[in-house]
Amino acid sequence: MIRIDELFFFKINQPRTIQLVNCLIINRQLYTSHKIIHTTLVTFLLLLLAHISLAQFQRFPTQRGESGKRVVKSQNPIGRTKQTPPLILPFFDDFSKPFNGIYADTSRWEDSFSVWVNDGMGIHPPTINVASFDGLDSAGVAYNPNEVLLTGYTDNLTSKPIDLSEVKITLTERPTVYLSFFYQWQGNVEAPDEKDFLQLDFKNATENGWETAMTIFPKGNPDRTMFYDTIIQINGDQFFHDKFQFRFRSFGRLSGPFDTWHLDYVYVNKNRNINDLSFPDRALSTRPGPLFGKYRSIPRNHFFSNDQLTAPTFEIQNMKNVEASINFRTEGFFSSTNLETGNTITYQTVISKATPINITDNVIFANEHKTIRMDTLPDINDILQFPTDPGIDSTLIRLTIALQTKDNIPFNNTPPIEPDSTGDYTPNYIPIQFTTNDTLTADYVLSSYYAYDDGFAEYAAGLIEAGNLVAYEFELDTRYTLKQDTLVGFDIYFPPYAITSNQTVDFFIYHDDNGLPGDVWLRIPSKRVLRKGANQFQRIEFLPALLIDEKKFYIGWKEPVAGEVVVGLDISNDTGDKIFVNTNGFWYQNEDVRGSLMLRPIFGSGIIDSSVGVEDEMVFAVYPNPNRGSFYIDGQVGAIEILSLTGQKIPFESETSDNRTEINIISPAPGLYVLRYKQGKVIKSQKIIIRR
Repeated sequence: MIRIDELFFFKINQPRTIQLVNCLIINRQLYTSHKIIHTTLVTFLLLLLAHISLAQFQRFPTQRGESGKRVVKSQNPIGRTKQTPPLILPFFDDFSKPFNGIYADTSRWEDSFSVWVNDGMGIHPPTINVASFDGLDSAGVAYNPNEVLLTGYTDNLTSKPIDLSEVKITLTERPTVYLSFFYQWQGNVEAPDEKDFLQLDFKNATENGWETAMTIFPKGNPDRTMFYDTIIQINGDQFFHDKFQFRFRSFGRLSGPFDTWHLDYVYVNKNRNINDLSFPDRALSTRPGPLFGKYRSIPRNHFFSNDQLTAPTFEIQNMKNVEASINFRTEGFFSSTNLETGNTITYQTVISKATPINITDNVIFANEHKTIRMDTLPDINDILQFPTDPGIDSTLIRLTIALQTKDNIPFNNTPPIEPDSTGDYTPNYIPIQFTTNDTLTADYVLSSYYAYDDGFAEYAAGLIEAGNLVAYEFELDTRYTLKQDTLVGFDIYFPPYAITSNQTVDFFIYHDDNGLPGDVWLRIPSKRVLRKGANQFQRIEFLPALLIDEKKFYIGWKEPVAGEVVVGLDISNDTGDKIFVNTNGFWYQNEDVRGSLMLRPIFGSGIIDSSVGVEDEMVFAVYPNPNRGSFYIDGQVGAIEILSLTGQKIPFESETSDNRTEINIISPAPGLYVLRYKQGKVIKSQKIIIRR
């Protein structure tokens, strides 16, 4: 018999939902036959089943690192393990400088690769990056994928040995040794259940002498957006030895990325007390958001057509319990490349020198967590930042945000003390570098594609039932010069661990129907899914190209009968409201998965066929190309126009004779242009290059 509280262990967003549905149906029939179901239980089951029927788009774990292999402690049966001296206080880690980008710093922690250091899974963290605990091991694989409800200890984060012997900590100092940290339950991922917990253990002087110091259960009404500060005294003579350690362990389901806790800002030191939760630290806590509306990358010619720059936001935290003043500095690095010639132009500049965090002042209140808009943006009219050479195919924009604070500036207690001439860093913090969390960078790309994602998959997402459909919304800004462009394909990331042999997928491009996917615009059948490396995209191309002349369009796929299809999911930028699922002939807006699918539509010149699937067999040639402003088009053509990459029409003269049209551009300037014309009912285009 299933109890109500046990039903909550069946997570809605996990791949065995269908088994849950079957389980509930079977038990419902069993209970009904024995007449032991109460009305409330029946109602609960039916409501749960109704919710599950809609939750057909799920989040899945994905591999971590490049290889997806488990990271284990190296063993050498012949040689001895190299001994390193124990650490001394203070111990501090805010995870802002992770090992290999995703693991806790190995100079402070040992055998802790199962814990994932990341910047997207926590909400409003104290500083950039958190250490996340869940049911996945160091390779991103469930500890026990076969038993859905089995619980036990999962991830573990263990400190290196710390010397707390009397040589380092005197008897009178022992009562002043405290450990503090911040924790959050759930955040952007899966919530722990009522009986799950995060446990803190201390190690005494015996061989296996771990003692539980604190157990944290989910609160009665927890706020998943809050990081809770916690402090505990290291109390007991048994802990004051030269190899003291502490560890955090999570307890929850062993079957996947569920029951998640996030840890940040771990600090152990002497000369503290139970109220010592104020730190001389002002920190960046998130990376800057998208620069082009919801997009992190857009096609370069779309950018020059619409000048699409929006102010990114980032978050900061005052770790001190008194107000502070903070300015920030923004630097820009720009790298533009001509892929045809291989030439690259780079330029670096200061975008803003000392920008207040507020419009009118630079004050942040005690322990305040604040979202900041970077209103001073790169200059779209500066040709050093954005070269207008039409031969350039891509531009990398790297923005660096640096807080201007008094972190690590010593406190001046010699009168007279002027507020702006002193810091608040005192000797007991030495050698902690509170400035390490003051600088962050973010990359944005102008190339040939749209991207909501940042190129790194924290998870994957996919459908759970064959025949279902998913579609992802993209939008062109058609208010300005650019009214249409050619879609030539898309890039998509399939995590390699989930790819079965000879897996094929049907892809679709849809028209918009009042904010929902509409009629099929193009079907791309039986594309083989290739096994590539971690975070490596596969390109899906089609010919002829598709003319996109509507504001919105959708790209999606159909879940195949054999095998599963999952796509990389970046949870640092939430565009889950642009994902739509079709399970029964009707489209539903996704409500179960947050994040951005790693799917990127690619635009560029190609054969434009407005009656998709019909190839024109008429003779087609443009020559010479490159040229100096004069060229020919073979065949009967009409409605000729020449456009710059910014969408401006270029004046020219034409003369047609013997089924050939001669084009002479008036005042030709070197660069890359797009030639458009009609052959019959078909609109075609081709890049032309004008040289000196």
